Amino acid sequence: MENELQINPRDSSIRVVPNVIKHLELLPEDSPAMRDRYGEIRYKAAASLAQHGVITNLNVVQAGLGHRWESRMKYSADVAEIDALLRVLRSTFGNGRSRLTRAAVR
Repeated sequence: MENELQINPRDSSIRVVPNVIKHLELLPEDSPAMRDRYGEIRYKAAASLAQHGVITNLNVVQAGLGHRWESRMKYSADVAEIDALLRVLRSTFGNGRSRLTRAAVR
């Protein structure tokens, strides 16, 4: 989200399942069921951000005739809100390069 917001904060989008998975702990094996689960986790995280007012206008846009994993979540955001959230997350969890524990994922 951070990269997309730098380009256009009023009309950004991210893939439901990205081409590159940053935290492999969230996708321990590459299978259709696990990719579906990963996409569901990403959607729930985005919905939580919307519920807390960090992002607005969250919509899933289907990928036309493409695969469901190519669908995108479109949203709008206030860059200041995202920056504040990122500061809190980084102070709590570090720079994102540390290993996630199973307890943190559940």
